[in-house]
Amino acid sequence: MFAVRLATDGEAIGMAELQPGPEGRADISYSIVPAHRRNGYAARAVRLLSDADLDELGFRGIELRCDVENVASARTAERAGVVFERIDPDAGFFEHVEGWGDGPRGERVYRRRARTTG
Repeated sequence: MFAVRLATDGEAIGMAELQPGPEGRADISYSIVPAHRRNGYAARAVRLLSDADLDELGFRGIELRCDVENVASARTAERAGVVFERIDPDAGFFEHVEGWGDGPRGERVYRRRARTTG
């Protein structure tokens, strides 16, 4: 897990995390504190982390998932260069968020693959 900071020695305003997954894939998650959202920090953190995952750490692809109702996270993923792949209706995402309703919901699945050379 990495802290997102405005300056090298500054206070953490969020996090970005990499979790190795099966078949050479890594999962990325992120969060920014509400006072610093809508400034591009999450998209930049995801882009930097996914670049490192694919280029330097040797993963073949990254995957990012977010609740189908979370439009802000979907836009962040797209701004970071992660491509929408599908909606997984059976993912069973469960988080109580005011206005989204309760109960399991599907997830948007985003993916970015390593560049192939040749």
